[in-house]
Amino acid sequence: MSLPNNILYKQILSNDLTNELIDFFKSKNIISMNGSNLFPQRKQLRNLTNELSEKIIKEVTATLRNYFDNFQIDSSNIRIYYSDFGTVKPHKDVTIKDKYNNTLLIYLSDEFNGGKITVKVPIEEIQKHYYVTPEPRKCYGILFPKDCVHYTDELYTGGKYILLLDCQTEF
Repeated sequence: MSLPNNILYKQILSNDLTNELIDFFKSKNIISMNGSNLFPQRKQLRNLTNELSEKIIKEVTATLRNYFDNFQIDSSNIRIYYSDFGTVKPHKDVTIKDKYNNTLLIYLSDEFNGGKITVKVPIEEIQKHYYVTPEPRKCYGILFPKDCVHYTDELYTGGKYILLLDCQTEF
């Protein structure tokens, strides 16, 4: 798949860390939260241990440091989501802290049908859009600018675990 130069899709995490994150998530008694008009009902975990957060930052940074002159992760906003149905409607991510201008979505599982993310990337010089819909693969992540509209199709079967990070990059 040929991607625009401000989108990256590749293996980000090791299988061992991915499994550790899912096991940690499952060990918590997390209640599903009601979705807004954009998101389906899902489970969310924001309070990871310092040890897990440090492992995530170390692996992600080791993987992506060769792609960017400047790469940082907002360590205060690392979160895991689980859902087993629904769609995410088209939206742009909110930039909470000015310097974190990109979202990194990492698939922690891939034993589900549907639920694929699509990122709509503007191509300014021709005033059109490029649509990026990577095949979900465990340990793989897609990095994209927060100002890109993105959404998912219907999640039909299985459970989808994702890790979301806010990042600063310079392409």
